[in-house]
Amino acid sequence: MSNAYSIVFLFCTAACILGIQLGMQFWRNQRARNRFLQGIHFMEQQNYDAALKAFRKTCGLTPQSLQPRIFLATALVHTGNEKEALEHIALLEELHPNEAQAWALICIFYITNLPRCRDACSAAFERVKALDAGVADEILSHSQFRRYLQTEGRQES
Repeated sequence: MSNAYSIVFLFCTAACILGIQLGMQFWRNQRARNRFLQGIHFMEQQNYDAALKAFRKTCGLTPQSLQPRIFLATALVHTGNEKEALEHIALLEELHPNEAQAWALICIFYITNLPRCRDACSAAFERVKALDAGVADEILSHSQFRRYLQTEGRQES
C-alpha cells in the first residue's frame, strides 16, 4: 500500500510543479503582451521614449520574439539611437536566420526607418527571396517597396 501512496504523492507533486511552471509561463506571456500593446499605443502617439521602455520590457520577457524587437529597433531610431537599433536587427538576423517572415520585417524596417541603408535592405530582401518566394512577392506587392526600388534605380543611373 505504501508504494501506491508514494506513486500518487509523486504524481501529485509533479502535476503541481508542472502547473506552476505553466502558470508562470502564461503570466510572463501575458505581461509581455500587455507591454507590447502599451508600446504600440505609445508609438501611435509618437511617444517614443515611453514606447522604448515598453518594448525593452517586452524583449526582456520574450527575448526570441520577432515583432517586439523590430518595434524596439524602430523606437530606437526615433530616439536617435541608430547604432543600438542596428544591433537589435543583427540579433534578429542571428535568432531567425531561416525565417522568411523575419527577414521580410527586417527589410521593411530598413525601408521605413533607415532608407539610406540600401545595401542592408537589398541583402535582407535577397534572403527573403532565397527562403520563400511567396513572401518576397508579397513584399514586392507593396507600393512603398516599389517606390523604394524605383528611387534606388534612379540613384544608380
